[in-house]
Amino acid sequence: VGRLLFVGRSGRSDEGGARALEACFGPLGFRVRRVPVPGALHLKCLCSSPGPGVVLLAAGGIDPAIFTGEGLSVLRVPAAEAPAANVVRAGAEVLVAAGYPETRAVLEGAGFSVIALENDELAKADGSLTCCSILL
Repeated sequence: VGRLLFVGRSGRSDEGGARALEACFGPLGFRVRRVPVPGALHLKCLCSSPGPGVVLLAAGGIDPAIFTGEGLSVLRVPAAEAPAANVVRAGAEVLVAAGYPETRAVLEGAGFSVIALENDELAKADGSLTCCSILL
């Protein structure tokens, strides 16, 4: 987000990774903010960005205060729909896993055009939309 990099701290990304990001990008004027990721593999399991300056955050996982003070707005996904916090922005649309009507309503209420995609088979192996996306 701008010149700030959010890095998840989970079983898959540790303090050494965060320090490596600081060493690489700090000299270029970037700051690194560590985000504890409780009970999830990756930061994007609990939050992602549907558009510039917006964080979509699953309730009950990460403290929303982590994203304050950076000119960001935070949209909350109900805890029961936490997997839907992992979205992909593709042009003017936001791709969201199907089956999460409250999350879709939150996104549409914030002015986003939403496309729901079936993801239930990939979800069985903890696969999310960002896991399966390459955007150029």
